[in-house]
Amino acid sequence: MSAGPTAAGGLSAEELELLAMLLDEAGIEASEPEAVRPRDPARRVPLTFGQRRLWFLEQLEPENRIYNDVMAMRLGGALDVRALRGAVDAIVERHEVLHTVFPEVDGEPAQVVVAGMRIPFEARDLSHLPADEVLPEVQRISDALAHAPFDLARGPLMRVLLVRLAEDDHALVIPVHHIVSDGWSMGVFFRELSTLYAAFRDGRPSPLPPLPVQYGDFAVWQEDHLAGGALERQIAYWKDRLRGVPALLELPTDRPRPAEQTYRGSSYDFMVPRELSAQVQGLAQREGATVFMFLLAALGALLARYTGEEDIVVGTPIASRTRPELENVIGLFANTLPLRVDVSGDPAFRELLARVREGTFEDYANQDLPFERLVEELRIERSLSYNPLYQVMLVLQNTPMGDPLPGLSIRPLRTTHDTAKLDLSATMVETAQGIFGGWEYSTELFDRDTIVRLTDHFVTLLRAIVEGPDRRLSELQLIAPEERTRVLRTWNESVEDVFAGVPVHEQFEAQAEHRPDAVAVSHRGERLTYAELSRRSGRLASFLRARGVGPETRVGVCVERSPEMIVALLGVLKAGGAYVPLDPQYPRERLAFLVEDSGVAVLLTQERLFAALPGSAAAQVVFLDADREAIDAAPDTAPESGVLPDNAAYLVYTSGSTGRPKGVVVPHRALAGFTGIACEAYGVGPDDAVLQFASINFDASAEEIWPALVSGARLVLRTEEMLDSAAAFLGACREWGVTVLDLPTAYWHELASEAAGGGVELPEALRLVIIGGERALPERLRDWRAAFGDRVRLVNTYGPTEATVVATLADLRAPGDEEDGAASPRHVPIGRPLRNTRAYVLDPRGEAVPIGVPGELYLGGGGVARGYLDRPELTAAAFLPDPFGPEPGARVYRTGDRVRFLPDGTLEFVGRVDQQVKVRGFRVELGEIEAALAAQPGVAEAVVAAREESPGSVRLVAYLVAEPGAELSVPGLRAALKAELPGYMVPAAFAVLDALPLTRSGKVDRRALPAPESAASAGAGAAHAAPQSDVERTIAAAWQEVLGVESVGLDDNFFDLGGHSLLLARLRSRLAGRFPREVSVVVLFRYPTVRSLAEYLSGGAAEAEAPPQRSEEEVEHRRAAMRRRRDLKKNLGG
Repeated sequence: MSAGPTAAGGLSAEELELLAMLLDEAGIEASEPEAVRPRDPARRVPLTFGQRRLWFLEQLEPENRIYNDVMAMRLGGALDVRALRGAVDAIVERHEVLHTVFPEVDGEPAQVVVAGMRIPFEARDLSHLPADEVLPEVQRISDALAHAPFDLARGPLMRVLLVRLAEDDHALVIPVHHIVSDGWSMGVFFRELSTLYAAFRDGRPSPLPPLPVQYGDFAVWQEDHLAGGALERQIAYWKDRLRGVPALLELPTDRPRPAEQTYRGSSYDFMVPRELSAQVQGLAQREGATVFMFLLAALGALLARYTGEEDIVVGTPIASRTRPELENVIGLFANTLPLRVDVSGDPAFRELLARVREGTFEDYANQDLPFERLVEELRIERSLSYNPLYQVMLVLQNTPMGDPLPGLSIRPLRTTHDTAKLDLSATMVETAQGIFGGWEYSTELFDRDTIVRLTDHFVTLLRAIVEGPDRRLSELQLIAPEERTRVLRTWNESVEDVFAGVPVHEQFEAQAEHRPDAVAVSHRGERLTYAELSRRSGRLASFLRARGVGPETRVGVCVERSPEMIVALLGVLKAGGAYVPLDPQYPRERLAFLVEDSGVAVLLTQERLFAALPGSAAAQVVFLDADREAIDAAPDTAPESGVLPDNAAYLVYTSGSTGRPKGVVVPHRALAGFTGIACEAYGVGPDDAVLQFASINFDASAEEIWPALVSGARLVLRTEEMLDSAAAFLGACREWGVTVLDLPTAYWHELASEAAGGGVELPEALRLVIIGGERALPERLRDWRAAFGDRVRLVNTYGPTEATVVATLADLRAPGDEEDGAASPRHVPIGRPLRNTRAYVLDPRGEAVPIGVPGELYLGGGGVARGYLDRPELTAAAFLPDPFGPEPGARVYRTGDRVRFLPDGTLEFVGRVDQQVKVRGFRVELGEIEAALAAQPGVAEAVVAAREESPGSVRLVAYLVAEPGAELSVPGLRAALKAELPGYMVPAAFAVLDALPLTRSGKVDRRALPAPESAASAGAGAAHAAPQSDVERTIAAAWQEVLGVESVGLDDNFFDLGGHSLLLARLRSRLAGRFPREVSVVVLFRYPTVRSLAEYLSGGAAEAEAPPQRSEEEVEHRRAAMRRRRDLKKNLGG
């Protein structure tokens, strides 16, 4: 479907009359420009602003065909080919623009009329082909012609193909470059074609009157009209109208936005049912609005729900023929209005429509300012990856197309639609059957299924609007009942709590009775059988019960990693108490807070550790070593613990946003339920040896300890020495026969990175690796798969402490296996909820978001913790009633994590709600930049932070750790990122550290990241540093000449200083031939500062088309020892 401009943003003739009346009523004075008159023949003809933009885009990508407009149709009946050819030639001769070319003269484009130019008119005969081969061949020929590039400098810029299918059946295909035509022009062309064809067929001369003006006259008029200050009022209007709009509308996409658009696209058509269309039209009329305004408001509401933005800008084309003498002139008159849709405050749709109605009235009254001039005036962020100001367009098509050719029937002929100028464009046509719609979408960003779902959401939203226009936007139904059921019920149907009724210590006792002589725990040659562990933990439980420990009694456990640690944990649970882990390596102040805040009644420790522990008058101290004789004298079997499913099993502290840790109370029900499901999900059994890696201060330890002990497996406690190197770690695992590894993601990243260099072999017995704790990088997953394939099962887990260890799980199978979304190109998936877990992805109002759209993750089911110890206000804010749960009283935990459901029900982690930042008006996910940096050669680790170093001034800072022996080039990294990411996502400063600061759990401590000494020292350069080198001075001098400024700083942006597309072309001519590297428009656009361009021209920056790749030598260097081993030793606890 054509997306040509309409009379005024989708207004019919009747609506134009209504608009004029309403403008008059509102006291808004529409502009009345002076008449266009024939130009002085001696005057140079400039390009109009619209032509300049297309000419500039042609310089960026000479072979691009996205601005090839195509008119294609089937002609039924007896065709007079000679009359048709004569009519086409007459139209070309009649309209100067159709025999105009656009050469470059002195670095600037010129518009030159070529007298006598004839356009190619090719005739083919396919009538001899079998009937089933004709249409496919027509499609092939038509597509080839339509997609062939035009040469703007040489022309012609229009071509005609006539294909004879049968004696009374022809196909007519007319590609024309958009620089000489627009949608209205197509209507002019066909009206004149019909008139001239009829005349020439009958042997009559052309009945068309001479044109009062030509397109070149309009170009001269526009130059004069815009140069004399006539549009200063409109410039001021639009600057005010668009102040503060987001630079980019971040639609949820199926793939990351590329650094440069390729304009690959497709289309999808749909129909709004007749009854619903009539309701839309009726409601619009009752509200004094046009159908276009209604659709704009509805589309704005949809985009707001998809993006979470309150400020939406949608482009719409207008014919921009504001003078009657231009009505029948072919040429590129079309302008684009960026229409702002303000959905702030969650208004009712009726109120939103009123806002849109009022705003568009004023916008239409200020439509004379060319969009290209507006972009220049606003000096907005430029990028090769997206369109400025708007990335979504809405068109209501009603361009008059004229009468059909006399004696012929006309039917549309569909050509292949494989381009898209924008992220998303909607074209609507009012028909007798209803509103016919079509999306043109970028296939770089979206899959077809995503657009199908978006269509369903749009139609569902329209239906909700007409049924309740006074409802707030957040209350309008967006997803159909079937999809809502899928995300809330179907994908959460497996919720079961079959294991929750039996506490883990009782499940352990069952194993001890069944397998008394099997080894339960091993460490440094010491072994405890299940029977021995049962007896020793039973004695400790009896000892503790005698000292008052029972349900809801909190017992501190400060013990080094050893069999005694496991005895202590089991003993506390058997006594009915809840254990509170206290890492002996924590600072004394931290331990003092934990002891005081948790209110432990008993403190279990070892005598050698006691001196480092803070005293507590309220706590009894029990030494597992010094009191061993007294403990051993207690009965082997403790009295019944008396614990109920909701009694506390353990208390683990997590970091708080205020800096004060929060104690999470996990009940027996949740621990037992998770343990049983983990055994099932991981297949843990008596033949397994599970490495106990994590500190007991982190709930990951529960995933290692309890599934092993309740399933009869052997729990192997790690040593400190094995962390010295990958070889030492894996060697120890091999020696001990470890079959299951449960590792922090950061540690697994190191193993995967080292594996990429070769020389790393997994233990023969190893069958399962579980990772979790932070986002897994796709690059490391590729490293792992390249090294080990499916040699062992790899599982990615996700779960906050408040949801008991793990809530979702993804099996990371080899590429090509789509299950669990393992082939997701953007992120490593976190999988599906465990079968005791409900996962909801909700918007800020608490309603389910559509599939593919990010929202906040809420977790329900049996794993939800009781809350935060003695923090009722925090508990109330984070643990909420489950609005969708099947049982009364159920609760959900609000994670603060942004995720989205993929179409297969897999969850994809997007980022933290509080780590989504805005930089210069752009919404940025820091994780996306970190992933791009981590993929660069020589980069071992990368973290990106947004630092507000002065009020309102936010910049991105990249913190990097280099691989051993590697030297990181900041210019090279910056160039590589520019080749992969939009410019606003490239950090302003880079800091190379010896190691990233870590929390005690091995995660990056963002609060401890140092501030860069200065932009210059960190690689960004001082804001107004003067050019130093010969290359920099040469570039700066050319800038000063072209821009007309007195001085240029190294990091001044060409566009911020007033540069635009034509000045780039002029700058190219000034710099051409002065450097070994080519200075193209693309290069100048890509490197918009003196510093970055000088780095490129001096050979310091890589070509953006070829980001650096790891060489074989670099891969070999990646075998170097893991960088954070000793830090992990210090931070993971004993």
